[in-house]
Amino acid sequence: YAQAGGGYPEKTVQWGVQPGETCEDISKAMYGSARHVALVLRYNRVACTKGAPLRPGLTLVLPAKVTNVPTARITSVNQQTRARTAGASWVTAQPGLPLSNNSNVNTLTDGRAAIQFRDRTRIYMASNTLVVIYDTAAQTAVAKTRPPKVELQEGELQAGLAALRGDDSVDVKLKGGGMVSARSRDAVVAKKGKRTTVSVFDGKARVRNAGASVSVPKNFGTHFVEKKKPEKPRPLPPAPVWGKGSSDVVVFAQADGALLRASWSKVARAVAYRFEVSRNAQFSDLVVRQLVPKDVRRFRAEKMPAGAYFLRVRAIDKDDFLGISSPVRQLQAVAVKWTRGSGAFSATGVVTSRYANAELGAATGLELAIDGASFAAVPKQIDFQRLQPELLRVRRQGEVHSVTLPVKYREVTADISSAHVGQVLNIRVKLTGVEGLDVLQQLGPYAAVTGAKGTSKLPLSQNQAGEWVANMPAKADANYDIDVLDKHGVLLGSSQFERTPDVAPAPERPTPIPLIGPSLPAIGLNPRTNVMWFAPTPHNQVAVSAMVGGGDGVVFQGQAHVTGALGAAGFEALVRTRGGVDAPVGDTQGVLGMRFRVLRLGRGELELAPSLRVGFPLESGAAAPSIEPGLALGGNRGQFSWLGNMAVRVRLSDLSTAVRAGDTAARVYTDPATFALLFGGSYSPFGWLRFNALLDGHSWLRETARFDGGETFAPFGGGVSLGADVGTHFFGAFSVRGSYDSYLLDNRTDPLAEDARFGIAGQLAIGVRER
Repeated sequence: YAQAGGGYPEKTVQWGVQPGETCEDISKAMYGSARHVALVLRYNRVACTKGAPLRPGLTLVLPAKVTNVPTARITSVNQQTRARTAGASWVTAQPGLPLSNNSNVNTLTDGRAAIQFRDRTRIYMASNTLVVIYDTAAQTAVAKTRPPKVELQEGELQAGLAALRGDDSVDVKLKGGGMVSARSRDAVVAKKGKRTTVSVFDGKARVRNAGASVSVPKNFGTHFVEKKKPEKPRPLPPAPVWGKGSSDVVVFAQADGALLRASWSKVARAVAYRFEVSRNAQFSDLVVRQLVPKDVRRFRAEKMPAGAYFLRVRAIDKDDFLGISSPVRQLQAVAVKWTRGSGAFSATGVVTSRYANAELGAATGLELAIDGASFAAVPKQIDFQRLQPELLRVRRQGEVHSVTLPVKYREVTADISSAHVGQVLNIRVKLTGVEGLDVLQQLGPYAAVTGAKGTSKLPLSQNQAGEWVANMPAKADANYDIDVLDKHGVLLGSSQFERTPDVAPAPERPTPIPLIGPSLPAIGLNPRTNVMWFAPTPHNQVAVSAMVGGGDGVVFQGQAHVTGALGAAGFEALVRTRGGVDAPVGDTQGVLGMRFRVLRLGRGELELAPSLRVGFPLESGAAAPSIEPGLALGGNRGQFSWLGNMAVRVRLSDLSTAVRAGDTAARVYTDPATFALLFGGSYSPFGWLRFNALLDGHSWLRETARFDGGETFAPFGGGVSLGADVGTHFFGAFSVRGSYDSYLLDNRTDPLAEDARFGIAGQLAIGVRER
């Protein structure tokens, strides 16, 4: 009964062998002549010895009529592959190319090819492989043993039968010696130089060389070198295990294609891995074959076209044995086209808008479930606006395992601004999340404006700036609530327009004029040199300070100081303690002062103020009362200021009494007059920090007094001060003064008889002032 199919290239019949039948008998019965015995051998692995009967009960597959069919054909080819038929020259191999006896096929560096023989035996050639095609009917008809199907001259091929039945095998001859007969659907033979390696992944194989043979069972391998016996079979490297992050069941091909990812576990003693991606389960249509080092256990392929893909990986050990394949991972790359809106399918989920629509390409063998619904064939499109899915699940038909894809929506939002222009309320809207959408057709946005008289619906139109605008008559003193919605009533954004209240503008506060000079300068300890540095406009502040100095001993003196200004007028008050518990009364006194600014140019670039101070003793025996007229001249330039003082102190009496515990009244002279010049500056890098420096000089009149025949003169003195104050409302100040004068009143017969000497003093102050 002639029938087509079954993988054969022509119509065939099945023949049941009867007892005593020979190949000649069958040839005469089928084709009318014994000379067509080769047709009996075309699809059957039997030995047709002349006159020898075949084994009864065999079922033979015979051509339905006398035909001439090529020994084999190239079924698929990848990149650089060439072929040559007997007696012809090399040509570029193409799928379907017929191959006869002694034909050659050669894959180059990036080439691969699949060849199927007429009996459905197949071989797959790796890159850099050269084979010679055998197994002709003429050879087989006279041979007592089957000839090989191919001769492998160099490279690697994978050989396999269509099915394991009877004693069928695929035979591979090795150039230089050796034969592999594989009763297997998957066996790999690799020849590199003089070394041949055989790995069997299904069935078994017999390997013969140098007069010896070994049987190689499933998942074992052997190798041999020319003229040497095959080695004892040994287990092949185990299969890697797929790791996390590998693509699973389905990937989605966007406009630029799909992304395939894979990772696998480490295999002990592996020196490399071979990763393969094929378009079919037999791995005869390879799109990727990559050899990677042992430390690389990840693979990533981008821009892969839509379609079915099969992935596997094998380990390779130091003896160059190809290991057992990992479980084949089947993936379906489904094409995605966004016909409305935009979005992205990925391994972790879907990101899109609620208005989008996605068309899906062919998804053969896959099922899809939306949210809690049952699985069904993958639809041609998913309308996210109509379905509003939160979860997609994909699986292969008949399987339980599925891939879950959460759906995350990019919300469309409206940023609303409004303004009243004349008698019109102008509304402007910026929409986000509308990429790929026809806003008017698919969103149809409008503004709902609610006021005291109800709600008005205003359609939005787009202006040249890309904003969506609307206008309506409105009163300037009314309030409005503005909502932007789509045509389905979904709220996209809200805003309010509130009338501007009539509020009088706040008066502008004048910018303060920068002050001149330091907050609290250093004050001398010597009554002759303690004329204080002062600015034309005083600071509004209260401070206490302490000064410690040394010359002929150590002196401590405290003081409280208050300054302030009212317009151009300024005042100050000062209280000084004596120079220590055991010190003479000396300069224990109070000071009251007034000044008046008579000149100010610009914002304090130049100021001038005369002043008058009055000093009075605070205990019996202190220095005599005094009056001290003076003049202050200064100015500021940004962060810098400069200041000069000139003052004359006149004592109202030339005599005072110094009283110490246990002493009788002693005569103490004071100077009739003292003249002082002071000049310095300040620098304020920040509002809370000010540095200052001062140079001062003093000269005084002195009457000659004789006590026990002695005369003393001390006509001048002066010093240099450096200081800083830190703070705003509350502040602290520190200064250091080096001087050429005396800090202590002598307690000799003439307490004012003293020699000029060098000294140094430090002053520390704290206070509070107007900001």
